Amino acid sequence: MYSYVFDLGGVLVNYNGKELADRLYEASKGDYEMIRKLLSFEYLYPIETGRMSTKEYYEKYVTKAMPGLSFDALTDIYAEHFTPNAPGIELLRMIKRKGRKVYLLSNLADFHKTAAERRIPDVFALFDKQFLSYEMGCHKPEPEIYAKACAHIGNEPDKIVFFDDMEINVAGAVKEGIRGIRFSNDRLDSIKEIIRKLENDPDFV
Repeated sequence: MYSYVFDLGGVLVNYNGKELADRLYEASKGDYEMIRKLLSFEYLYPIETGRMSTKEYYEKYVTKAMPGLSFDALTDIYAEHFTPNAPGIELLRMIKRKGRKVYLLSNLADFHKTAAERRIPDVFALFDKQFLSYEMGCHKPEPEIYAKACAHIGNEPDKIVFFDDMEINVAGAVKEGIRGIRFSNDRLDSIKEIIRKLENDPDFV
């Protein structure tokens, strides 16, 4: 029996770095260029792998780039920005209704998770387990994160289907033997067809 693993941003919620930076700037009237940098891999990787605490990230960077913006306000802005992506959520619900195990695998800091869960609590409640980079100490597309997820799921990699909107993360999963599928809303019909063929069930989704 297949298990299904979903990314968060670009699959279950919408995310746009520039739009988020604009919102943060509007709220703080801070240093726009520094705000953009704080949303880059260089600054996110340490907090998304647990190498830096959220408290340290906030005090070291956010207070300088966005003076006067409280941590709660920062989290609120993320929560407002993470709008639900209906096609991805529909796919998750359809698979869950068929009795399959569903999981979340996402590169997140703890306050990102708080913000997203606040926005779509009913979706987070569907997961059998959540694999979050800040708890796992590694990051997609690093091989370790896929290996750890597979070990917890308990299925062989070729019995795990992984949806992510970023090709680099899909490729990383495929290298570990996982059935990686790049997700986008305009590919939903073809994705459903792939799933129906895997499950050998024309009515599965």
